[in-house]
Amino acid sequence: MPLCFLFLGKSKAEIKRINKELANIRSKFKGDKALDGYSKKKYVCKLLFIFLLGHDIDFGHMEAVNLLSSNRYTEKQIGYLFISVLVNSNSELIRLINNAIKSDLASRNPTFMGLACTALPAWVAGDGRGACRRFPNPRRWYVSGGLLRARSPPHA
Repeated sequence: MPLCFLFLGKSKAEIKRINKELANIRSKFKGDKALDGYSKKKYVCKLLFIFLLGHDIDFGHMEAVNLLSSNRYTEKQIGYLFISVLVNSNSELIRLINNAIKSDLASRNPTFMGLACTALPAWVAGDGRGACRRFPNPRRWYVSGGLLRARSPPHA
């Protein structure tokens, strides 16, 4: 089989550069000093981009879940984007992700509620009944959190 079929059109230079970047990100995540939120966000974004280029990602999931607990919008946004695209419902991180989603849905911050509402369909889409057990009454989350408010009927 020709080499081009194995890499699906990816050049050797691209693969070499991607592997080098993955090794760099892995070393940053495993490093001795803790990364600040901006650095975690930057490296999780790089992993997401590499995945979207068609490469497999087998690490960085916990760092993305940690971003969900941030109080900064951009960090939380990247965390939700990563879990929506890369984390499946069979992951060991389900409990942490569910708690983060529930926490944001119950918060008084409408921006964080919106992020959780946006990620929720992607997160529960492939899970079927398991999603119903985790989030049995989604309307309650929307209404009790203040996301939906009663509106008066329009005047004629």
